[in-house]
Amino acid sequence: MEYEAKAITMHKYMAHSVPGLLQTAAYARELLRLGQPWCAAEEIDAKVAARLGRQGLLRRPQPPLLWVVLDESVIRRPVGGPTVMRDQLNHVLEMARTPHVEVQVIPFATGGHSAMGGSLTLLSFEKASDVAYLEAGHSGELVEDRAMVARHSYRYDLVHAQALPPEPSAALIQRAMEEYETCAAHEPT
Repeated sequence: MEYEAKAITMHKYMAHSVPGLLQTAAYARELLRLGQPWCAAEEIDAKVAARLGRQGLLRRPQPPLLWVVLDESVIRRPVGGPTVMRDQLNHVLEMARTPHVEVQVIPFATGGHSAMGGSLTLLSFEKASDVAYLEAGHSGELVEDRAMVARHSYRYDLVHAQALPPEPSAALIQRAMEEYETCAAHEPT
């Protein structure tokens, strides 16, 4: 979190979920509930509040630039059900309309790619060396070695190059959101 707060640019490839900086409360709550089933509701609520608090980074007068590549599975898996996903994808689209956030999707049709092992975050700073953060399952690894950061940056560049451009990505997210809207209309109340 400390690194994230000081970053001037963030590049994220997300294999399994929307990044915390773009999550709605309902989506974050469901992810935390599923990933940490031993936590009490109060603990989950505290974690959701902390996660949403981090989003203040994107509302600063000079926010970091955030480039996100989502695996298509992120927008297709109905975490929390259709209503939660509809609202989550709508929020992603709203954030992607801001000048400091870019969202792209790497579609299933791409097949295999260089970041299939898990999520990857690259953080750049004004006065410090870049770092990488690798996530797989419920663990993560901070990478500060310049040579290794360069390798992970190359992996990200390959994934970014395979992703749909921003406008077609937004159209794909919009279609998924509309599908969730149709499903949400049939959810019991």
